Amino acid sequence: MIHENDHYDRKELIRMTCAIFGEKITEEELEKRAMLWYMADHAGEPEILDEYPDIFQKLSKMPYVEVRDAIAKNENTPADVLTELSKDESWEVRESVALHKNTPESVIERLANDEEELVRDAVQWRKEHGTE
Repeated sequence: MIHENDHYDRKELIRMTCAIFGEKITEEELEKRAMLWYMADHAGEPEILDEYPDIFQKLSKMPYVEVRDAIAKNENTPADVLTELSKDESWEVRESVALHKNTPESVIERLANDEEELVRDAVQWRKEHGTE
């Protein structure tokens, strides 16, 4: 299955982001991050789940925000993983959790009081428009 992010060069996006923030990244690290991001986008596919049954849990703990955010956006991410991601240090990840259809209502209620306005806005949008 083709994911919307497959139309982008993940390595180039990571490279550009690192350059913007003045971070140095090796080619090996770049390859690793791009592959983990790909896996996060495709985590719900049967061939990946068969080989890595705990992929959502493992990828949700990666140090790379693009990987955690992709897990938070993956339509197959289970509620328990979304609950953990709702406490992520990155507001982008918490925003994605707020918009996810599998996020428990108790988590949505907590995110409605998030310190980041964009997360609170996502909760409001969800209430007005739903998740489908």
